[in-house]
Amino acid sequence: MSDQKEAEADVLFMAEGFCYMSVCAAGHMDGPAVEAAVRRQRVSGTEAGWLRSEDPTFSGGQTNPCACDQVPGRLHWLFAC
Repeated sequence: MSDQKEAEADVLFMAEGFCYMSVCAAGHMDGPAVEAAVRRQRVSGTEAGWLRSEDPTFSGGQTNPCACDQVPGRLHWLFAC
């Protein structure tokens, strides 16, 4: 499997809205790798596209990124466009 396809398989889309989206990514991926995989797989319709949110927390107060509560070793990331 190519590195690009492997990275895309490591990112799961959890919730998507107009301006925000959360993804669950393999823990070995850093922020730029998660962002690159998201941008390859989803079009935002904005000039900037999907970017890792600068918000320090999710709306529920969890840190951004935060540990996945279902699969150890994965992280949830908040994105904005």
